[in-house]
Amino acid sequence: MKRLFGFWTLLGVSLLLSKTGCGRPAPKAPELDPPAMAAKAIELYDSNGNKKIDGDEFTQTPGLEFARREIDEDKDKALSADEIQKRLEAWKASGITLTSAQIVCRVNGKQVKEGTLRLVPDPFLGENFLPAEGEFINGTCQPAAPNPGNYQALPLGFYSVELSSPQGNFEPGKMGVEIFDESRHFIKNRRYEIYED
Repeated sequence: MKRLFGFWTLLGVSLLLSKTGCGRPAPKAPELDPPAMAAKAIELYDSNGNKKIDGDEFTQTPGLEFARREIDEDKDKALSADEIQKRLEAWKASGITLTSAQIVCRVNGKQVKEGTLRLVPDPFLGENFLPAEGEFINGTCQPAAPNPGNYQALPLGFYSVELSSPQGNFEPGKMGVEIFDESRHFIKNRRYEIYED
């Protein structure tokens, strides 16, 4: 069984960068439509027709699986459209447009020193959410998604994690993460550590 552990370091760049006067466009994230996105998640992943994502259905959406414990308000080990919608509304209410993430990965207990990390947004978020990529430098990676101004940042989101390294790989679609920390909405200082047992 694959397992994720996340303690994430995020640095919010929302208003901070828009006030820098550096001549670049202000950060802009993809538009969020929480009701439509939540409904799309259920449409894509609810294969048993119970109007929830549960059990083996989470294998199709590793980002939601990663965040399930935080989002699952009634603790039934499943996610309803309402629970997903509330999480997306929290993203929207945070005011964060883009954020910067420092990511550490471990393979077989050893920190990844080199390689490429790719975060692929969950399809239910829509086509405007683009993959973020980055290279490991001195054991950490700061992935970025294409954005106006070319900020080293990415939108809040549910992502599938892909790792390609001489030390080992994460198989596409098996590992996931949510880029968001509801406890700190503006300046983020959280570090993400991802590994599998």
